[in-house]
Amino acid sequence: MISFIIVDYLSMEKTFHYIDQCKESILDVENLHFIIVDNAPDGKERIEEIDHHGLQILYVKTGENLGYAKGNNWGAAIAREYYQDEYYLFSNNDLKFQKQISMEELLRPMEDSRIAVVGPMITSPQGEQQSPRREVSAFRQLILYYWDLLLPKGCKITRWITDVVKTDQSQESFWVTGSFMAVRADSFQVIEGFDPHTFLFSEEIILSERFRKKGYKTYFNADVKLIHEHGQTMKKSIDVLRQIQVSFQSSLYYYTRYRGISSGLQMISRFNFRIFRVLFTAKKKLKNKPCS
Repeated sequence: MISFIIVDYLSMEKTFHYIDQCKESILDVENLHFIIVDNAPDGKERIEEIDHHGLQILYVKTGENLGYAKGNNWGAAIAREYYQDEYYLFSNNDLKFQKQISMEELLRPMEDSRIAVVGPMITSPQGEQQSPRREVSAFRQLILYYWDLLLPKGCKITRWITDVVKTDQSQESFWVTGSFMAVRADSFQVIEGFDPHTFLFSEEIILSERFRKKGYKTYFNADVKLIHEHGQTMKKSIDVLRQIQVSFQSSLYYYTRYRGISSGLQMISRFNFRIFRVLFTAKKKLKNKPCS
């Protein structure tokens, strides 16, 4: 059995609609235990079972917005207490199924006990591939990436600095996107889950790093395909600049804590981001300024 964990933030109707999709599109849905972790910040904690269109769902109310990592850790802890399933499936609620999929097919690479994480082929609605990902340098992620955001659309160098591996071949990878990601439950306990020091962004690359330090591997399964409407919920809950700033802080934490970058590069990265923030704000103001 698999614990299917969805962390929700103020989009419960969308989450239940997504679960309806899962019921229709996952061939072996009877092997799933659905757990919703509701991060709505209203100060009320509770756990209850819900019958939704014939599916028994465990609803977990946190009472505060824990973010992605802590929310999923809470969901995994509840899954362990209630179900003791062999696998966890961490999923966003903004995915679409191109066709019916099988959890058995998704998990097949885990017949190799060294593989602790498996992610499918994820594309945007426009067909842009989002997974798997390669290792990139701190300079690329903490400095060059933000200057690329300032460039006009036709001048961007993203296609040369992207960490997405354009492939349709199943293979080991550095990390896979966390929008739909299967994890071996016992291995998850060994590494003590997601790093709770991030709120949003970089959680899946840190997770793969934590697994790697214990001798486990991450795998990209190209035979299972989904579409991800990336960031739709996020865009409703946080402005663009704040989103970029949270992403930067998470990336800086990752490269400092897990890649051991120097204090000098940390300082340069922070200074670079302050300059970017000023220029990005000025760019937005000029764009929104009415013509006279």
